[in-house]
Amino acid sequence: MSETFPPYPKGVVPVPELIRGTAFFPGGLGLWLDEHGSAEPDTPEVMVVGQDFNTLASYENARKAGSETKTSRTWQNIEKIFPKLGLSFRHCFCTNFYMGLRENGPETGIFPGARDPEFVRRSARFFERQLEVMKPKLIVTLGLAPLAALGKHVFHVPTPPTLSRCVDVYRDLPSAHGRVALVALTHPSLYFANVGRRRFQCLAGIDAERAMVLSAVPSPNPDRR
Repeated sequence: MSETFPPYPKGVVPVPELIRGTAFFPGGLGLWLDEHGSAEPDTPEVMVVGQDFNTLASYENARKAGSETKTSRTWQNIEKIFPKLGLSFRHCFCTNFYMGLRENGPETGIFPGARDPEFVRRSARFFERQLEVMKPKLIVTLGLAPLAALGKHVFHVPTPPTLSRCVDVYRDLPSAHGRVALVALTHPSLYFANVGRRRFQCLAGIDAERAMVLSAVPSPNPDRR
């Protein structure tokens, strides 16, 4: 990553060091870690993708706490939501489309690097490298932004303008390691306020998203955390 991304665009700074405990990549290893900082033994089969890690200030809070799970609403809701969706933490690699941190400003909205075409291209190439290494069977995106970025810059498929209009599963997408399925989930940070808008087949809300996940791969792993 240190060879791929510099120079970072205005408003984006590199991650100073890895957070010791559980945290999304690139702030941490992207794996569910035990209390001793060791990864769970199972091979990740699901790639969980956000837009970006967050601001430098949020990263520093998580680094000092030793884990993003202690400081992040996203993680706090993920711990409630994923078991309901049939997703096991120990089978997930949690990453982002854009590397680096927001230097300052709001934690939500368009990532500053998204306005730099060369940085976006480097991000797409690096994401493809992550696919080669992790070889996921399923990709789940958190919110609309990573879905749009992957659709446009990696898989070259059209995506809807709003998540509520994303009413199907992207199956059989080509990648370097073979075919992969993709499911777009409501972003966990405001999950319970927004998931009611989701529809899939004859289902609504979290039931719809669970059905999307279960239909995306032949034998999804149950949550065995």
